[in-house]
Amino acid sequence: MAAVSIATAETVMVALKPRAYYLVLTNQRLILLENLRGRVGRIVAVAPRNAISSEPIRARLLTLSMNVTIDGTPQRFSRGRFQGGMAKRVAMALTA
Repeated sequence: MAAVSIATAETVMVALKPRAYYLVLTNQRLILLENLRGRVGRIVAVAPRNAISSEPIRARLLTLSMNVTIDGTPQRFSRGRFQGGMAKRVAMALTA
């Protein structure tokens, strides 16, 4: 860390990549599963449909994003623009 601090004049940037999850949406609940490099991992969260509220989908420069509240906790769901059709289907299902 000291070498990095000296080389960059005490400026250190950390880039964090959001974790990817599989989303399963049934008529009764929302389930989030770990995405382990393309494999399905363990169940991370389960919430009943009536505990989920969402805002309309918004277009960003490189992504489509949507703010979703699950059991009172705000989350941001985002997808790449090349997955626009899937993002719109998820948004319609969450607002239904």
